[in-house]
Amino acid sequence: MRRTRKAQSVHAAKVREVANRYKRERWKVKADLPGFKEPRTVYGNRPDIIARKGQKTRLIEVETRKSMTTDTAQRATFQRYANLSPKISFKTLIAKRRR
Repeated sequence: MRRTRKAQSVHAAKVREVANRYKRERWKVKADLPGFKEPRTVYGNRPDIIARKGQKTRLIEVETRKSMTTDTAQRATFQRYANLSPKISFKTLIAKRRR
């Protein structure tokens, strides 16, 4: 889904915030942002963040309010992948504009 410039900026800021938080917690982080290694695709879709620590893997997708209603198939794909193992989890976060 194509986002407006403003929505993309809000989205990227949230992805960076979450990726940096996981890094501070000593997870190995790949994020779909400049300055990070790119996460691999999962069934043809690239999550915003893949974080690994020990045997745990977290797939994280950041959405805007608009993309929450349009990117449902992608999120279903990530959830289906996470359901394959109790060591994998999937989380969706909403990026909100700061006021």
